[in-house]
Amino acid sequence: MGALDRIICLAVGYVFGCFQSAYIFGRLFKNIDIRKHGSGNAGMANATRVMGTKYGALVFFADVLKAVIAYLVCSFIFHGDGTFTNGANGVLPGLYAGSASSSATISPRS
Repeated sequence: MGALDRIICLAVGYVFGCFQSAYIFGRLFKNIDIRKHGSGNAGMANATRVMGTKYGALVFFADVLKAVIAYLVCSFIFHGDGTFTNGANGVLPGLYAGSASSSATISPRS
């Protein structure tokens, strides 16, 4: 796996992570901008405080799903099988994408 492949995996993961699930669910289900309520953070903790436990859990699972989808997409694009049976080459593309997705979910955006 070359440097360009790693950069592509990081970019794919970051794009998946940039979808703000708390904001999307707030708009869809409660017709609110979650960033203007509670702590102002579009995350799971604020979604739980403002919208309730059910929606907080939904946001949590959506955030986990973003990383899983990024992992699978990059793993299959770069011919990894997504398992540890082939050593690091089987999971490395997905790990780059999953970690970038997590970084994008956690990092603050304006």
